Amino acid sequence: MGRQITVQLADLEKAGCEFDICSEVLESNFTTWDGQGADSEEEMEWVDVYLPGGRMISSGCSDCLNFDCRRLEGSPNAWMERWLIDNKVPYVHG
Repeated sequence: MGRQITVQLADLEKAGCEFDICSEVLESNFTTWDGQGADSEEEMEWVDVYLPGGRMISSGCSDCLNFDCRRLEGSPNAWMERWLIDNKVPYVHG
């Protein structure tokens, strides 16, 4: 796995981005330890970030943009890290 890039939504908004926070209820059936059937619900939230110019990137977090970028050259998400740098949007990576 590569580096995780994390950006605050407020900083993206200042740079002209728009975003939608989405949610979906996931339902599942499972068997408990005593052999009884059970149902569960889990709410999954994520954010879709729309950059000026029409590009979009999604994040599995709903309170920030978080994505994987192995390196600045040649990684599938390198375009987004390059956009952050070019637009002076603060972010952290690790």
